[in-house]
Amino acid sequence: MEKPNEIEFEGKTYSRNEFALRGSLPNCDICVRNTRARYDAKYMGGSWAFMCRNHFKCSGAKLGLGLGQLLITYNELKEISKDEKDNS
Repeated sequence: MEKPNEIEFEGKTYSRNEFALRGSLPNCDICVRNTRARYDAKYMGGSWAFMCRNHFKCSGAKLGLGLGQLLITYNELKEISKDEKDNS
């Protein structure tokens, strides 16, 4: 499946450089429990980490080329594409 130039996910629009496609969502590298990560971004010390929504927000990380990406699964992308076709 080809990566679109932008997607709308949970009410927000993300450009091609702000999201990455994956087969499944990994666990958050920071949480002690098995929370699914929704972001891959630079953490406070400059290293990269998979982060849940809470840790992404608390870290002050940003989305974009060289900053971080929202993680979208291929199944989610299929649903987004289907919804866009249904609404046109």
